[in-house]
Amino acid sequence: MKILKRIVEIGRNVGLVKCERAERFRAITSAMTDLYERKNKDYGGTADRMYEEWGMTYYCIMLQQKIERLKSTINADEVNFEGVRDTLLDIANYAIMGIMSEENNY
Repeated sequence: MKILKRIVEIGRNVGLVKCERAERFRAITSAMTDLYERKNKDYGGTADRMYEEWGMTYYCIMLQQKIERLKSTINADEVNFEGVRDTLLDIANYAIMGIMSEENNY
């Protein structure tokens, strides 16, 4: 009986960890949405125009640029502007923007 109770307790703890991770995921994607809205306002829909002209190649270039930025940021002693977190958020946002562009294209 003690073993069964312990298994149930562990199962509950795993569930709590999963819930906490899901909440953290929600918080990060909410921050991504805020970043997307701010940058989209600043850039005025440039991504849509670039996608119309270059197709998915535009997102390949932007994602590659951000990956190069990430590599240099990881290896840098000091970073002046975007850090690792900001760069990862940009990568995720560009990936989602690519999905949105593809969906609008069909």
